[in-house]
Formats: sequence, C-alpha cells, structure tokens
Amino acid sequence: MERIYVGVRAAQKLDQLGLEESILADALRIAGAESAMCTDFDPPGNKGHVRWATAVRALRLLLVPRGWTMNNYACGGLATVVHPTARFQIAVLTGDANTGCPDAMPSTKYPRGPSGVEAVDVNSTQGDLFARANVLVMTAPKKENTPALLTLFLLVHEARGELRAELSRPTNIGAHGHATEFVDRIILSPIEVGTPPPTKRYDDGDDDIEVTVT
Repeated sequence: MERIYVGVRAAQKLDQLGLEESILADALRIAGAESAMCTDFDPPGNKGHVRWATAVRALRLLLVPRGWTMNNYACGGLATVVHPTARFQIAVLTGDANTGCPDAMPSTKYPRGPSGVEAVDVNSTQGDLFARANVLVMTAPKKENTPALLTLFLLVHEARGELRAELSRPTNIGAHGHATEFVDRIILSPIEVGTPPPTKRYDDGDDDIEVTVT
C-alpha cells in the first residue's frame, strides 16, 4: 500500500528517521547551484551528472558529522549514506516528471543496474518502514550491513525552474529496468533553482564544518 506524507506529516516521518527536511534541502540547493554552472560547452548529460554527484557529496558532508557513514559499494555499486544504526541507507537518483507530486507515482529517469535491482528486491521483502524506524533509533549500531538493509531513494527532478524531490522506498522494478513503484513517500517542498544554499555550521563533536558554495 502506497503511503504518502506531505507537510507536517512529512516532517514527522523524517524525524522518525533521524532527518530534517532542511538537511535534504540544503544538499539539493548545493547540488542545484553546482549544476547551474554547466553550459552548452559541457558534454551532453553532464548537468544531471554534476547535480547527482554533488547531491551525494553534500548529503554525506551534512550527515556524516551526525554519525552516518558512507558506502560506495551498497548492493555491489550504489553510492549511499548509511544511517547510524546501519539499518537503512539513502541513494540519490534522478526521477521523472512525477517526482515530488503526491497525486502521481514517480519513476527513476534511468533504468537501474544490478545494484539498484538488488536494493529494490530487498525493499520489497520488508514491511512498514516506520514500524522499523521505531526500532532503528533504539537499536545499537551494527558493525556491518545485512541483507535486510533498506534503501531509500532521494529522487530529484528539475522542471520549470525548480527542483522537486521526495525520499521514498522503491519496491518494484518495471519491465524496462526503471524503479516504478514506491511506498513510504515523503514529499519535500519544491526548491527554486538558483536559490543560494545557506551557509550553516554543523558540529561533528570536534570541529565545525562550514558548508557554502561560491
């Protein structure tokens, strides 16, 4: 059953996962500002690649000081950031035009490779994400990933001068290799393309990390 969360309910669900919308939004603003520097002189497709790679980097930069860890080989090849309990991870992917629209089911823009298919297969065998989340925040961190590790997709789509995004759990790969079904969809507020990412300081317990784009 598809579960969609917007507004206050979205914030509540993110809190259950140890996240804040501002963290995800900051990562996407940084990515949007970086990709906006691409021009017609860039190779075809480079703008989307820059946005994806920068979003992964920014998300890690903002979450690792909070106890999250990086994984470049999830399910054999996904670049993710892993929750401190090692029970779920987040991968950034480009979504289609339905991304961030609560009234329509999104899809990944591109077919998924073996690592993406494996991640979705694992997701499809799991129950309610937030029933698990209540355990996540109370369970001691694991030392290594397990086959039960859930993967959430931070889907991002640029259209009409804004970035639309959602944090969702994919549960099905369609005939052409795209992730086409999602549950536990947390819809984020649209982000205006070109909005400067705020400069914030994130305390990792030892040194502050300053995030800015110039």
